[in-house]
Amino acid sequence: MSISFVAASEGVVTTQALVLFAHGSRDARWRQTFERLQAQLRDQLPHHKLLLAYMEMAEPTLDHVVRAAQADGVTAFVVLPMFMASGGHLAHDVPNQIEALRQDGIAISMLPPIGEHPQFAAWVAGVVQDAFALPV
Repeated sequence: MSISFVAASEGVVTTQALVLFAHGSRDARWRQTFERLQAQLRDQLPHHKLLLAYMEMAEPTLDHVVRAAQADGVTAFVVLPMFMASGGHLAHDVPNQIEALRQDGIAISMLPPIGEHPQFAAWVAGVVQDAFALPV
């Protein structure tokens, strides 16, 4: 299920999806981490459309996920890079992929990487606190 909303100025109903966008790896164990995260988020946020795509070395790609979701009625996409920080991929490769989708008329935008989100440091602080509580 996804959230629909009406754009006030246009009267158009938009169905939005968020794409968790990870780097990718040939190692299936690496991908399982993101697949579990997607499943957990879907359980916690059942009214949001949450997709998963990989930049390289794994399927599905951003292009595949976006076009499949568009065929299912999604009209707008937000990409959340599951990267710790901006670098070459987020400065060049991913924007190029997004621009190619925009050239085909797809409404898509990209958030900063998850590691740069203000709440990320608070979460890491909780992990550190838990680590200090463990016996050495």
